[in-house]
Amino acid sequence: MFTNIVISLKNALTFYVFNLLCSIMRYQLYFILFLSFFIAGSSIKANKNIILQLDTITVKKLADSSSHYAFTNSLKSITFGKKALELALKLKSLKSQSYAHMSLARAYYVKGEYENSLSHGSQLRKISKRINYGYGLAFAVNNAGLIYLGQEQHKLALEEFNKALELNKSLNNLVGQSSNLFNIALCEINFKNYEVAANRLQECLLISEKANPRVYIMAINRLGDVAYERKQWKEAMSFYEKALIENTIGDNWEKAYAYLGMSIVLYDKGSYKQSIANAEVALALLKQINAHWDMIRVYDILHKSSDKLGQYTKAYEYLKLYKTYNDSLYNEKKEKEINTLHLKQKAIENKELAQQVELRKQSNRVSQLIILVISVVVIFLTGGVIFILKNNRKISQLNKELTKGNEDIAEQRNQIAEQNVELERLNYSKDQLFSVIGHDLRSPITSIIQTVDLLRSNSLSIEETEYIYNSFFERLTATATMLDNLLLWVNNQKRETTIDRKNFLLPKLTEQLLLVLNFPANEKGVHINHQYQEDIWINADTNHVRVRIIIQNLVSNAIKFTPSGGNIYIHYFVKEDKVGIVIKDTGVGISKEKLGKLFHVMGKEISTYGTANEKGIGIGLMLVKKYADHNNAQVIVNSDESGAEFVVCFDRAN
Repeated sequence: MFTNIVISLKNALTFYVFNLLCSIMRYQLYFILFLSFFIAGSSIKANKNIILQLDTITVKKLADSSSHYAFTNSLKSITFGKKALELALKLKSLKSQSYAHMSLARAYYVKGEYENSLSHGSQLRKISKRINYGYGLAFAVNNAGLIYLGQEQHKLALEEFNKALELNKSLNNLVGQSSNLFNIALCEINFKNYEVAANRLQECLLISEKANPRVYIMAINRLGDVAYERKQWKEAMSFYEKALIENTIGDNWEKAYAYLGMSIVLYDKGSYKQSIANAEVALALLKQINAHWDMIRVYDILHKSSDKLGQYTKAYEYLKLYKTYNDSLYNEKKEKEINTLHLKQKAIENKELAQQVELRKQSNRVSQLIILVISVVVIFLTGGVIFILKNNRKISQLNKELTKGNEDIAEQRNQIAEQNVELERLNYSKDQLFSVIGHDLRSPITSIIQTVDLLRSNSLSIEETEYIYNSFFERLTATATMLDNLLLWVNNQKRETTIDRKNFLLPKLTEQLLLVLNFPANEKGVHINHQYQEDIWINADTNHVRVRIIIQNLVSNAIKFTPSGGNIYIHYFVKEDKVGIVIKDTGVGISKEKLGKLFHVMGKEISTYGTANEKGIGIGLMLVKKYADHNNAQVIVNSDESGAEFVVCFDRAN
């Protein structure tokens, strides 16, 4: 019996231990399975993080590549920037998007596409504010300043550069601060605030010597420019020499800039051989980097210095190179001006769109208000006469608000109409410019090409060659005058015009002009009688440019419309506060119909052929009127069959 009990206990204990071991093993299996799934999940998450980090690094590398090519290959720069932005948008990473927008804003600015640059700069500014990315915000503000600087809106550029400087100071970003200070100095140089510009450049030197070596060299060179503008030749040479010594980074552009600066100073000091030597070094460096803008300045100083030394063949060759490069850059400048016009037009369109949206909002508010009024009236009609009277008062008040709203809408429509007029004026100016270039310049240039081709054939006699040379000179002179007037007219389309005035002798200026104008007059057989008076002073444009253009155009017109054997008389009169110059010819006169259009119409409608079939472009008298207004002068015209008389009255000098 006892033995059976022991056996039963033993069996029961064995079964219990077996079950216990099975349970432990089952839980261990569950634990192992859980641990495996956890490790696998962690690996997947880790892999995703690694992939995300790699993609972010790729965006940064693409953006860096875009920045690297910004100044050397615009197409590559924009391509890398677009790839960076495309990947950043897929990642939905705002920081990566800021890198891409920054690279594209820089690339489009260098290319001169200001509208695209400003668009990416605006996106960069929004994202940087959202994620509190100070460096990106400072870059966007500085980029806006550079765009304003490219449009020659120096006041707006200066405001943006100062904002960027404050942002970079708060970030302790020395590289950004040095660039901002340099840009501020460029604006101050444009304003001729040379002392302020020098102070900003000195601040820039202190920061950039270690933080931004390239800007450091640039700042030294610009200090040389400031000293040159102040006529401090010795100090200017010292700064340019220092820029060469300190240029340990091998920046050929700034080396060339320093040599060119020394060449200009030496030319002004009369050291023409040394000027040429320095200019040739600058030219060799600039050719390596293909810097066309500075090459133009080098060819100009080489031409002038060679001319002073009597090396006329070299001077002529340098002059041809100067004209070739200058014409090329002139086309680039015009393209940037067109981009600027597009940017202005886009801004006006955006403003109009915003006003239209605001008008719709006001219209919706008015509609909602009317619905509310009607609802209130319907509800209160059931309440009796008292409620109706109260509602009538409310309706009266609402009508007043509606009237005021309508008045506001009418005022906004007037503003839109004024903006449309401004757009039409810009389009008219553009059409006039292309019309003159396409029609009036094509004919003389074609004629010049045909003349040169005829001379190259060597099939003409000496008399024929001499006759063609004289004719060729007349065509070149007429075309040059036409180009001068055209460029002056284009510059006058700019709204901002500031005039510095001083006292000078008017007859002396006229006498200088006649040294040139007597040649075409003598060629035509027209005699100019200038009654020279010594002591006639006027107060007008400091550089005499506008007064010179007024007299040059009036005398040129007199020569143009006076037949061979005719006379032109120039004399003066003095009143209490005015000095007048009178230019009278014995030519064909001006018809009554065209007298009414003078100073108001330009182009083909007003231009006519001269007595020797001379051709103009019809903008000369518009320039006369414009520059007379700039100098507070009045223009009076008298004409009959015996000729025309122009009288210009300037302010008399105190």
